[in-house]
Amino acid sequence: GGAAEGEAADAKSRLVQVAEKFSLRLGDERTLMDEGLMEVLPKIIEQLIIQKEKRTLEEMLQKLVENLKSDTSDVRASAARGLADIIDHLPADQKNEILNRIASPLLAWIKTETVMSADYARVCGILKEIAQNEMIGRRFPEALVYLEPLSAVAENLTSQPEDIRKTAADVIEQMATPENIALLKDEIPPEEHKDKSPPGRLF
Repeated sequence: GGAAEGEAADAKSRLVQVAEKFSLRLGDERTLMDEGLMEVLPKIIEQLIIQKEKRTLEEMLQKLVENLKSDTSDVRASAARGLADIIDHLPADQKNEILNRIASPLLAWIKTETVMSADYARVCGILKEIAQNEMIGRRFPEALVYLEPLSAVAENLTSQPEDIRKTAADVIEQMATPENIALLKDEIPPEEHKDKSPPGRLF
């Protein structure tokens, strides 16, 4: 098995080299505007996950997150698409941990983006899914981290365009299922501080 193991190690190191090069290129907005290159991204991600190359994966995420601050809306949308592609590929057991590392810039973008795109809607959907998982796991403070920004957008506290506000409002509405409402009602403490408790705030 020595030869096969050697080949696997070579393939792995080649993959890491490619990924690291790509990661550096993600610092350049021209890369994000290159559709051919961005189409390769999910394939690289998939391989990094299979090879358990978490550090390289996180470097790529960080680079993409930095591009959410670009002045060019197309670059921001492309960065959001890349992030969504990565998050969609992540194994369930790693999703929350890895997302927590990029949550703050990602959530800041949700509250500042001015141009509606399919990518914006997609990231909102991902945040909803994460919040839902946190709620099912009774991790209410964590669920709030992902839902409060969407709620702020939905309630027009961020003065964003109407199509963006409506996208966030739709996501919040989708969270208001009878199951979620029942779950939260069970968890809200009876005392007068109930609205300050995470379940009360989520409710």
